[in-house]
Amino acid sequence: MFRLTLIVGFFCIASVALEDSSEDNDRIIGGRNIAITEAPYQISMQNKGIHFCGGSIISPKVVLTAAHCIAGVDGVSLSDLTCRAGSTMWSNGGQVRNIVAMISHPKYNPKTKEADIGVLILSPAFKFDTGVKPIKLADGVPTDGKAGIISGWGVTRDKGVIVSTMLKCAEVTSISRKNCSQPPWDYGDEILPSMICARGDGKDACQGDSGGPYVSKATNKLWGVVSWGRGCAREAYPGVYTAVVAFKKWITKHIEENK
Repeated sequence: MFRLTLIVGFFCIASVALEDSSEDNDRIIGGRNIAITEAPYQISMQNKGIHFCGGSIISPKVVLTAAHCIAGVDGVSLSDLTCRAGSTMWSNGGQVRNIVAMISHPKYNPKTKEADIGVLILSPAFKFDTGVKPIKLADGVPTDGKAGIISGWGVTRDKGVIVSTMLKCAEVTSISRKNCSQPPWDYGDEILPSMICARGDGKDACQGDSGGPYVSKATNKLWGVVSWGRGCAREAYPGVYTAVVAFKKWITKHIEENK
């Protein structure tokens, strides 16, 4: 299941309940509230000002996200789409930029979820400051047991409709592709060479976190893009991420073309 929150295109945007700030705000799922300065590369992808996906700033004009986030707004006017950066809240503050182009990887396959990665081209460029910074791309994938950080404004429980007003993060642990394919998780051949698995006890990305960052805790470099999973933190099934390194040449090309 992809981790896109809102249904768009031929349908109206689904109404989204906001998290009551008086409730226990302890999760992305299983995480904690953070200030945007802890993840200054994080953006909210929005349709008419409503959050539906995440993304990562990789240059002043380029954001990395999931291809299924781009596919999810098929039929929506490009003029309605924006990115907000530099704010802990997706609904206000920070810097808002127009999305002038959306490019999915040419090998993206929605059935197999292969190459679930894409870029957003923005105008005008972001102005970097303490709350708005690019993240460097990792040169490899994590081995078993490495700590990583996921973040976003997605729903806060499996099968939920409540999205967080505040940015949240959680620490997850990497699982090799081989182990992710075998018991107890049994993803089998759904896990392709360009995917990464990670999990935590009761911790996971969920709907609305799609396209967002999966970052190495040790190096603060971008390992992956939130893609899909079996539910959210359900029976501790790993979340699945698109491996950035598998598409690094393609990503770099778009950075160079949009300086």
